[in-house]
Amino acid sequence: MTRVETYLNENLRKRLDQVEQELNELRETEGGTVLTATTSELDGINKRVKETLARSDDLDGLVDKTEAEIKEHIKSMERWKNIEKEQNDAINHDTKELEKMTNRQGMLLKKKEECMKKIRELGSLPQEAFEKYQTLTLKQVHTHKPAHCLGNFSLSV
Repeated sequence: MTRVETYLNENLRKRLDQVEQELNELRETEGGTVLTATTSELDGINKRVKETLARSDDLDGLVDKTEAEIKEHIKSMERWKNIEKEQNDAINHDTKELEKMTNRQGMLLKKKEECMKKIRELGSLPQEAFEKYQTLTLKQVHTHKPAHCLGNFSLSV
């Protein structure tokens, strides 16, 4: 029950009953002038009761509409929070992947520098060796040297 209905029940209805009782008493005792005044007062009270009830119905409708809007906003907020959480998870995952890639890149750069240092330490390759190994594939180069070294070993034994 709303405050307006409570107000109606406690005040206006009591007053209506009181006026009706006075009206009945006046009909029995006095004449038309007092009866007319009381009747008009009764009509005014009835009019105010109808207006207040109509206003109460309007307010109840407005409250229901506002509650529905609040529920819709709460659902929307929860949906956006879920999207935000998913985005944060994706950012965290991408950050970890980027960190892995950065570490790998650093390792490869370090390895490249070590190789470049070893190449500088070896010095330049003579033209004859360059021509000899230029036509070979990488696999042949790797297998050529161990086989050659093994051949030297077997001859000396």
